[in-house]
Parts: sequence; C-alpha cells; structure tokens
Amino acid sequence: MKEKKIIKEKELIEKLNKLGLKGKFDLIIGIGSQGKIPAELIGKELGIEVKFIEINFRNEKNQIQREKPLLMKKIGFGYENKKILLVDDFCNSGKTFEKAGKELSKAGLIKTLAVNCRNKKADYCLFEYQECIQFDWK
Repeated sequence: MKEKKIIKEKELIEKLNKLGLKGKFDLIIGIGSQGKIPAELIGKELGIEVKFIEINFRNEKNQIQREKPLLMKKIGFGYENKKILLVDDFCNSGKTFEKAGKELSKAGLIKTLAVNCRNKKADYCLFEYQECIQFDWK
C-alpha cells in the first residue's frame, strides 16, 4: 500500500503567503466539515473573519454520496457585497465550489482556494498532488 503524502500546517502557511492574498478579501468561508480547519488556519494567517457553510457531496472516505452537492443548512450570516475567499481541503470536480458560488451569488467577489487540487478547478491551489494526501491537523 502506497503511503499518503502528509501536508503539514507549516507547508500550508508557506504556500499561502506566496500567493499574496493579504488585504484582498473581507471574509473567508470554509466549506463543509473538511474545509473548516484549513479555513481557520488561513483566516488566522490573513487576519480575516471566518464563517462556514455546510455543503455536502462526498463522505469522509471521499466517495460521492449524492448526484450533486447539497446545501445542508441555510446560510445564517451576512455576505452580501463582500469579497469572499471560499476554502475547501480538496478540489476534484469543482462541483462543491460551483454550488457554493451559486448559494453566495449576492457576494461582491468570490474566489476559491483548495489546499489540494487535482484539476486546477479552483482559483488558488496550494498543492497539486495526484496521489492520496493526509493533513497533519486531522
């Protein structure tokens, strides 16, 4: 069995800082349960408020469990006209980011950031590993 690549918090912060995102966003929104920790880490580093939305598409084993992503809980915070950075741990198809963008359509600007991307379907990708990965904060 092939070992998973481990992404450490320090590596995430180093890659993030190379993007030059400080001062570009008003709000960070983490997606689902897996996007919460990276959103918090990124929000802390950039000094930006963090909120969360519950969109569900895959289970904890990264297996698709629905035909399309579903908003599980109504958005309960103001985001209208704000510059938003949507954060998730992983982007494969881009469908979760698409769903979030539709739900947040009244935002002033939306950009997406995935900690790991296999297909560049996010505006910002910190890592582009094709193999399985594991985060040191899980």
